[in-house]
Amino acid sequence: MKSEFIQLLQKVRKSIEKGYICKNWHSYKDDLTETATGYFVHPDDCIYEDGDFYHKDLDTKSVKQTIYEMLIENTGTHFLDSGGDNGRQWQRNQGKTLQDFENQAPETITKKGDYYERSVSVFHYLNSFGLEIDKTSRIFNDLNENANNWDADCDAYGVSVEAWNYLECFYNVKVLRTFNTYNGDSDLSQIIQGAWLQIDGEQYFLCQIHGGCDARGGYTNARLFKYNECLSEFMSEYKSQDEIAQEIEEGFLMVN
Repeated sequence: MKSEFIQLLQKVRKSIEKGYICKNWHSYKDDLTETATGYFVHPDDCIYEDGDFYHKDLDTKSVKQTIYEMLIENTGTHFLDSGGDNGRQWQRNQGKTLQDFENQAPETITKKGDYYERSVSVFHYLNSFGLEIDKTSRIFNDLNENANNWDADCDAYGVSVEAWNYLECFYNVKVLRTFNTYNGDSDLSQIIQGAWLQIDGEQYFLCQIHGGCDARGGYTNARLFKYNECLSEFMSEYKSQDEIAQEIEEGFLMVN
């Protein structure tokens, strides 16, 4: 009984720290509802979806908001990397708003001598992917954001023991393949690393964005998204010099 009471207080404290309830929660303690993500919330602040309760703001982040938060996430510094004081990707993104990223051109072309240099906004690229955030994604992402044990027994990177155990406990999960765009031809503005998963027969996309300098480190915590092919708008990660030249000639691309 004592251990249950302690667990209850810990959940209350965690809910206050994350902004799900306020410090005077005692005044409405009999009305508290528990969310699917494991926090207490006042009924006025929650929504009911697919048989579960969620905080109407904190648990319902859009795909755009989630990707934005990844782009500004502090992925650390090291005195041996080449980032200097403020040269890392996550540092360059500080001060930018979601609107700033939305206003970016999806792709830009510059020419240096005879060479075309193409840059694809990783924000627009991921948002064209046909990604969704469902119950599985929400709970995984919350566990992965608040974890402190990163030795998950899986092939994917950036995954905590807590988040991976959740998937294995409640679902039939399989890692189909892993990737890092640094290891192939890519025009993306930032490296992405991740894995394609199959969860109860459905396809999911696990993603990290590189916010550092050295490609070997400086990645965000992984976020999980459900993949919906019907929402996907194809955006090429890479185009050869001949492809770029042809699209410029045909008027589909312009040199900045």
